[in-house]
Amino acid sequence: MFYLCAHCHEAIFEYHKNWMIPRGHWEPTAKGEKFRRSYHINSLYSAVGMYSWLSYWTEFKEAEITPGGMASFTNLQDGLPYQEAGARRDYNKVIELRGNYNEGSVPDGVLYIVGAGDVQRGDDNNPKYPARIEMEFLGIGAGYRTYSITYKIFYGSVENAHEGAWLELTKWVEAGGLNFKKKSGYVVDPSLMFFDAGYLPNVVFSFVEGWDNTYAIRGRQAIKLKKGEKRDLDIAGPQNIRRYKRMKSGTAKDVYEISTNWYKNIIYNALGIERQASEEQKPGYCDFPINYTERYFKQLTAEEKLTDGTFYKPNHRRNEALDLRVYNLCAADVWLDKKVIDFKVVAKNNGATDDQIMSINHRWVIDMMSEENKKTLIVQK
Repeated sequence: MFYLCAHCHEAIFEYHKNWMIPRGHWEPTAKGEKFRRSYHINSLYSAVGMYSWLSYWTEFKEAEITPGGMASFTNLQDGLPYQEAGARRDYNKVIELRGNYNEGSVPDGVLYIVGAGDVQRGDDNNPKYPARIEMEFLGIGAGYRTYSITYKIFYGSVENAHEGAWLELTKWVEAGGLNFKKKSGYVVDPSLMFFDAGYLPNVVFSFVEGWDNTYAIRGRQAIKLKKGEKRDLDIAGPQNIRRYKRMKSGTAKDVYEISTNWYKNIIYNALGIERQASEEQKPGYCDFPINYTERYFKQLTAEEKLTDGTFYKPNHRRNEALDLRVYNLCAADVWLDKKVIDFKVVAKNNGATDDQIMSINHRWVIDMMSEENKKTLIVQK
């Protein structure tokens, strides 16, 4: 671990502080009061053997995704007053990420598809916002590149799992709505679907019980490990943060709790990845159908990211597209985690070594699927 100097761009290692700190001096940057002087200093200046740069970096990454974390970190570790500020992605730039495929079609790079539904009660006083179920289906590709496949809205009452919007959704599925096709005609069905049970949970639980690979979910700003719990597979960042948790619901199916703050940070970072001139895009790139409208992108970028890593939505903004993207990314992780476990079991049964089993992770599964996809595309051509 080293500090990269902003001026000379050279690495400064921890042991260099033994030489640097004794030769440092205070430079006042503000006019003090007549009979009082005030000093503040960043914890990066801690002597060797006390607070390390590695500790600083680890605590910073945890503070970024912990509610209120950046306020404490800024005060205690940076020695600075905390000032709240918000930032959001410019939807005009995000619109430029639209690709060259039409809504409903599946680009060749898609390896698997997940879907998510958001239940909206609507507003009786505003005909623009009737009761409805909004859904997005998301394709996952190599490098965890994402492709929005389609965005559907089913209108009608949401109070009964067999009527209104739920019935319209069921009719669409029965008519082949979930049979997404690639150019070759190859059908890719969703591997997993999530429905938000934050509103009318009993209705959502009733609906998902009759569907395969479909679960209710609840959003939580952050989920931390409890004593004795295992950390998530392949998770980067703080060791005590979970992306999701599978819980008992009191029904035939479990419910998933999702760390929305975790996924919103991932989404906002990914939306900043610009389109490359070639078809090969950077890992994590977000692709969208050419015909997606401004309304969709305004919803996707509706929330403001605060300096503590949490998110805030002004009352007048709609954010259904962002919520659905959160649910879909979690569904993609849940499915991928299951595949990792399945492949590890097969490898163990086939006599693989511990090192070989340990090498099976998200990237290994995605790379394996990518190679299989390439072979399929060659055969189809």
